[in-house]
Order: sequence, then C-alpha cells, then structure tokens
Amino acid sequence: MIPMEIDLRSLTEGLNLFAWEATASDLEVEGEEVGLNGSARIALTVVKAGEVLSAHGEVAFGLKLTCSRCLEPFAQAVDVAVNMVLHKGRPGEAGDLRDIDDTDLVFYGEDDTSVNVAPQIRDIIILEAPMKPLCSEACAGLCPLCGADRNRETCSCRREETDPRWEALRQFKTE
Repeated sequence: MIPMEIDLRSLTEGLNLFAWEATASDLEVEGEEVGLNGSARIALTVVKAGEVLSAHGEVAFGLKLTCSRCLEPFAQAVDVAVNMVLHKGRPGEAGDLRDIDDTDLVFYGEDDTSVNVAPQIRDIIILEAPMKPLCSEACAGLCPLCGADRNRETCSCRREETDPRWEALRQFKTE
C-alpha cells in the first residue's frame, strides 16, 4: 500500500492541504469484492490548532460493479466526505474523544514525525461498495426458470409459485 503521509513537522497553524491519487493496487483493494474504475482522488485539509489535528476532505472514485439482479457489469461514481481526528497517544488515552460521531480516530505515537492515512482511505473505499449492487432500481433481473435477461427481453415462462402447505386449500376451493 502506498503511503499517504501527513508530515507532522511541516504542519503550520491553520489549514494544510494534501492531495493524492491512488489506483486499486496502490490501496490493495484488487483482491476484494471492490473494483476501482480508474484512480481514487483524495483531498484532505488538515487543520492544526495547537496540539489538535483534524482532517476533513473528500475521496472521489469510481467502482466497477456487477448487478446482483441481471449480472451485468456497470460503473458507479462515488464521492465520500472524510472526517478524521489525528490524536497523539494510544487509544486508551483518548477519553476526551469518546463523544465524537461520524469521525475516524487516527492515533500516532509521541515520537512519530508523520501519519499514514492510507489504511483509513482504503477502508472508506471498501465500506462504500454496496452489498447488493443494482445497475438501476428498475432492474428486472434474470428469469429464474430460463435465465433470460428481463431488462432486454420478455420470456414466455409461466411462473407459478405455490407453497405446498396451501395445496389442500386449493383442492377445497375447486370442489
């Protein structure tokens, strides 16, 4: 994984801008269920106010997905807001940060001169992939009997689903 380093020594009070571009192999997401369509673009603004460091920005990327209904490949553009608090020390020492919601906490050591945010960016990309990707909300999917793509053609399969537990009632109705 390529490092996305924030050099702590070069940070000035106020706003500090960082930008990276990374491919799927750079972020080690190739073997995952997620496929990147091109590069991911990361822009972070690190705000330094004394010893407090916070990072806000955006990760923009495209996903290569397969529709879970019709099995057709498609691409989806994603823009994700990123919020991080960079905290010096260990996780057990972060009692004052417990009430922070919707923010990633990134811990670094007392002697560290830089913070690598690449693992957090990788996690953001993986977590943004939908569990059941759909090429469109109106996707009709594949026919379970003949396998025809119902978005492109209509099949002549007659689909009659009957729960066998209700069969006795059907006979009762016809008598």
